Amino acid sequence: MAIKTAWVIGSVKGMNYNVTIVGSPSTTVTGSRYLYHPTSSRSLLGGMVSAMSLSGVDNPIAVLTRDRKVRLSATEAFAVDWGGDPTLMNLLGFTGDLPLSLTHTATNVSPLLFSPGKPLLSELSPRGTLGIRRPLAYYTMSPSDGSTFVVSHGDRTDQRFSASHVDIERVFTSDEAGGEWVRWFDEVAAKGYQFYVYLDVNEEAGSSAIASLSDGLGPYVWVPSARAPSWDYRRARGFDWTDFLADVSLPCRDAPEYS
Repeated sequence: MAIKTAWVIGSVKGMNYNVTIVGSPSTTVTGSRYLYHPTSSRSLLGGMVSAMSLSGVDNPIAVLTRDRKVRLSATEAFAVDWGGDPTLMNLLGFTGDLPLSLTHTATNVSPLLFSPGKPLLSELSPRGTLGIRRPLAYYTMSPSDGSTFVVSHGDRTDQRFSASHVDIERVFTSDEAGGEWVRWFDEVAAKGYQFYVYLDVNEEAGSSAIASLSDGLGPYVWVPSARAPSWDYRRARGFDWTDFLADVSLPCRDAPEYS
């Protein structure tokens, strides 16, 4: 059954991972990239397409399916050797080298993608807008006559997304195979990496259809409440003594785009 949800798609900075396609000389996926981005040079999926193309694979395609999984395909069979470093493999959701085949679908959801399985609430601004503008200023007022003095350093845009009663399997699991909030936080938010929020995504378990991602909101970075980034595990209201449902809050601020 299809559901309407939001996808939070994170990134990795300073990538430099070797991958070998169909026995060709290894190619390198480099740069700072989101799992998905409409600009290929900023997309990890785009990096895989480039690597496959450079290795002579005909019509390479890398997509996210509505099941949240990465799928690599081409019009000729190809194999993938991750070169002994599992980092790129894990970021894409695969669990081992890929044998000759026309299509490879990841076993796990990428740890760079979080979906609460329901829409996200935009708490600080109308839905579909980046956020609320906050002046970065030092503001003083005279207690005697009310005169003011302001030193301005421009402004930034803040937002806070949230979802209540999220299935625990999407928030906190023991194996953290990918797709859970706890894993996404460690891989993206805690490292200060940029991310986008895609609203109104049609998601469907087991579907092989390509996910349709409209213009995302962002890029954002996590805004910690203290010096070190952290989050609190909160059981959903009415389920205080069970671990079936939990609430998720995502405080964030606009960030410069990767070059």
